[in-house]
Parts: sequence; structure tokens; C-alpha cells
Amino acid sequence: MFLTLLSVLSFYSKAMAEARERTFIMIKPDGVHRGLVGKIIKRFEAKGFKLVAMKFMWADKALLEKHYADLAGRPFFPGLVEYMSSGPVVPMVWEGLNVVKTGRVMLGATNPADSVPGSIRGDLCIQVGRNICHGSDAVESANKEIALWFGEKELVNWQPYPWQDLPDDYGKDGFSRINNLKQRFPHLKGAPPSKIVVGLPFYGRTFVSELEGKLGDSADSQGFKGPYSNEHGFMGYNEICSSLQNSSYDWKTEWHDESSQMVARYTDPVTRKGHSVTYDTTRSIANKIKFITRKELAGAMCWSIDTDDFKGSCPEENDTYADFGQYPGVKLNIPTAPKGSFKLLKTINEAMQLASVEWQQEKDIEFAKKQAELDKQNEIPHKETGNTASSLYKTVLPILLVLLPTIVIL
Repeated sequence: MFLTLLSVLSFYSKAMAEARERTFIMIKPDGVHRGLVGKIIKRFEAKGFKLVAMKFMWADKALLEKHYADLAGRPFFPGLVEYMSSGPVVPMVWEGLNVVKTGRVMLGATNPADSVPGSIRGDLCIQVGRNICHGSDAVESANKEIALWFGEKELVNWQPYPWQDLPDDYGKDGFSRINNLKQRFPHLKGAPPSKIVVGLPFYGRTFVSELEGKLGDSADSQGFKGPYSNEHGFMGYNEICSSLQNSSYDWKTEWHDESSQMVARYTDPVTRKGHSVTYDTTRSIANKIKFITRKELAGAMCWSIDTDDFKGSCPEENDTYADFGQYPGVKLNIPTAPKGSFKLLKTINEAMQLASVEWQQEKDIEFAKKQAELDKQNEIPHKETGNTASSLYKTVLPILLVLLPTIVIL
């Protein structure tokens, strides 16, 4: 049994070491000049390997001579060093199971002509002297090359989220995704609020249903197209505005409190199918800015400006700040509804200031309440004035009556 346990532990240790195996991959000047850096990185990421270090640099000849020291006696060595120092390179360290051997297979043979299709060199280059990448040929040489190009502190030890372990119902909405991760992987601390940027969509998602197209109705696998974007399931905010003003369709709009979004729908007069689109209005954008402010997140980004109302054709939305100023005691100067072009962008700008003022006032009001409660708890209790006077009267009067004859005689 003891020997069995030792063999299990030995196997486990070996498996862990293999999983943390590292290799050195460097994109050469021709790969950088041809704009292939992203494609090469994507291949290693898609394979499942983990990037732990990367640089973009112009290597000097001294460093390159050390790197290719085993080729110093070859006639092509001077030309190799000259070429490698002719432009920037991207040295990287990748980690994963059998990454050294698999990395070499992914790169292909040194001579692109001998590389199989599907490999990096087989797909992306044709000359042996311009073969895009360098990859370590053994674990020992990988360790040596990594130490040459990177310092210990430049190697980042991190663990990716285990997305493959998520349940089938993962992804119903953003909040359930976050809560699901917290419950299933409590050891994952996540990013601090100050590093989270929220994306604000300047578009809506379209749906087609055999029913009326209300929330909860079953939908076809493909939504309808926008008039300009011509993409199934997608309509920019400007497209939605334009469509809602088209009198050919009997659009009905409804604000959905739970999701803080607008829902618009109509029934196609020909197919009798329900067409609906859920999208962000100035009100929902303002509410999202309010959320970002209260959670003290890093900020917001939008996608994308070209789907905002850049022509100013969308009607004014007078409920933009309908959900602001509802806290008792808060006093706000609510701006008027955004006018003209780029209504969503204008809402972001105004809502940031308004949400900050509102949030500060709410915190000040709550602080004042707590301070008042604390003062009340620390207050020293006093006896009632009437009882004190009565007691004093009862104590002093007999003394005066006793002393009165003495005072008169004197």
C-alpha cells in the first residue's frame, strides 16, 4: 500500500510538473513587420496554453549572439544575427501540458517547405530565412532561453477562470454569471471594482416570434435585420429610432423595470409574426451610469458611437432621469432631456455628474442620521426639573424653620 501511495504521489507530481511546463516562443522581425503577432498569439491561446510573459523589443546583437551561441560556428551565423537585429521582436513564455513539444508542432518545420498545412510556418511563410518564429526544442533549452530573455519578476504566475467547468444554465444575465462564479469558485477573488469597466451598448437585440413578441414568448433562432446594419438580430439605436417613426408598422413600446430597458414590438402584417427589439434608451443609459457610480467602478465604455443618434433624428426622451432624486432629502438640478445629435453620449456625460452629486448627498444624509443616533446613545440622562425642585423644597424648608428663631434672636 505504501508503494502504491508513493507511485500515485509520483504520478501526481509528474503530471503537475508537465502542466506547468514552459517554452520560449519568439516572433521574429518578419512576423512583426507582416502584422502576424496577433494571429500567432491567438493560435497558442486557442490551443489552451497560458501566456505568462511577453515583450515587444528591439534586441541588440550581444543578446542575440548569446541566444544563438550553439550556431556560432555556422557560416550563416553573422547573417542570422544581422537579420534578427534588423527589427523588433516579440519574445514570449507560454505554459501548459507538453507545451515545448506541442509548440514545435504548431510552429512547423524550420523550413516552411517541409511544414504541414495548418502549422504556423506551413500557412504563413515560404522562406527558411524568414520563418516567422523561434521555438524552444527541449525543456532544458526553454529554461535557458527564458532565463536569458526574462527576469524572474517578469514571469507572471496566474490562474485562468475555469470557464469549461461552468454549468449549462450559465449566462442568463450578467449578474447571475457573477453570482455563479462566486458560489462555485470562492477562491477566485475577481477583479477589484476600481479595475472594472462596464460596456454600454448603443444597440438593441431583435427577435422574431410566432406569438406577439412579448417578453417570455418563444423566439425563432434568428432575429430580424436592421435597415442599415443589415445584420440578423441587431439594430443600432439610430436604426431603432428610424424604425419606430415608420408609420407602416404599428410599434408598441414598453419600459421594463426589472431589466431597465425599453421593449418595442409590432406584428408583421404579412407573416403575422411578432417582431420585438430590446434596447437601451437615454433612461437606461443614465441608470447604468448611476449603477457604475454607486459601485465605484472604473468607468464605462460604449459600443459603438456610430450607432448613436448622430443625425439627431431620434425624438426627445423626457424620462431620461425619471429614476433620479427619489431618495428622501436629496435635492438635484435635473437637466432637461438630451437634444440634437448623439443623445446617448450626452446622457453619459450629464448622468456622470448627476449620479455623483446624488450619491454623495445620499451618503451625507445617511451619515447625518447615524451621527444623530450615536449622539442620542451617548447623551447623559437628567432627572426631571419638577421632581428636583420638589425634593429640594422638602429638604431645605425644615432647616430654615429650625434656624429662624436663632436668626431673629441675633
